[in-house]
Amino acid sequence: MIFPRTPRDWRDLQTLVRQVFLEMGCESEIQERIETARSTHEIDVFVRDNVSEPSVTYLCECKYWNRRVDQEKVLAFRQLVTDAGAHRGFLLSKLGGQTGALRTSQFSNVDVLTISEFEVLFMNRWLDTRKKRIFELMSAHGDYSEVAMHELYVAHGPFHDPPAPVEEYLSRTLRGFGVCSELVMRANWHTQFPFEIGNPLGNKGDSITIHSVRECVDVSIATLERMIEDSKATAEVAKASVPKYQAPPAEVLDVPQTLECPVCGEGTAFAMATPAQMEQAGYVWYICTHCHGKAVYSLRSHTWHPWQPVLP
Repeated sequence: MIFPRTPRDWRDLQTLVRQVFLEMGCESEIQERIETARSTHEIDVFVRDNVSEPSVTYLCECKYWNRRVDQEKVLAFRQLVTDAGAHRGFLLSKLGGQTGALRTSQFSNVDVLTISEFEVLFMNRWLDTRKKRIFELMSAHGDYSEVAMHELYVAHGPFHDPPAPVEEYLSRTLRGFGVCSELVMRANWHTQFPFEIGNPLGNKGDSITIHSVRECVDVSIATLERMIEDSKATAEVAKASVPKYQAPPAEVLDVPQTLECPVCGEGTAFAMATPAQMEQAGYVWYICTHCHGKAVYSLRSHTWHPWQPVLP
C-alpha cells in the first residue's frame, strides 16, 4: 500500500505514520508534548494539516499490541482529542478495535483503524500529492533537458544525423520518461502487483519488479531526480567541449538582423538575438516569417546549420 514496509514495532509505526503525513504536505512530529485543557500530554504523532483550509489538527496514537484496542482506551483518547482542541484523532492498532471500541468511535471524531485501514483512508490524498510531486519533477526536467539539448546542439551541430552523445542522451531520457509514465498510470489504476518493468536507472534491457503503489511512486521520483542530474551533467560536458568564442564587437555588429531565409529561400528571416547575446553565445537563430523554419548561423565557423521548415 502506501507504507514502504510492514512496521517492525510501535516506534517504527510512528515513524511510518509521520512519513505519510509529511509526504501529504502536513507538518508532523513524533512524541510531541502538547498542552490540553487539563494537563500536558505526549502524543505519538502530532499532525498539523496546513493544506486544508482552514488548517486542521490530528492526533495519532500508535498501538502495536497483540490484542484489540478496548473501549476504555477509546474513551480516554476521545477525551484527549477534545481537551487538545484537535479536529480528529486516529487510534492505530495492529489488530484494530474490539466491538465496543468501534461502537464508541462510530459517532465521534476518533477513528479506530488497523494499519491497512489507515492506508486505505489516506490512499487517494497521498497518491494525488505524490503525483503532483512527480509532475513538478517532469516539468523541471523539461527545463534542464532544453538546456542540455541546446548545449549539445552548439557542441555537435544539427541533429539530422545525431552523434553518439546526442543519441545516448535522448535514449536515456525517452526510456526514463516512458517508465515513469507507465508507473504513474499503473499507480492510478491500482494495478495487480507484482509486475516487471524496464529498469530506468539500469542498463537497457534490465528490469525491476514493482510490488506496490508506493514503489511505483518512489521509483518514478528517484528516476526523475536522476534524469535531472543527468541533464545538468550532459549540459556541462557539452558546454566544456566547445572552445569559448571570442568575437570582436565589430564582427558581431556586422551580422544582419534580417536576411533571405536560408531554408525556403522565399521569406524573410529575423535574428532572434541581440548583438550582446550573439557575442556571448557565438551563434544566432533566425526564424522565417514565411515557412516558420529555423536556422542557425555559427559565428565560430561562419556556416549555416539549417533545420527543416515547420509549417503552421
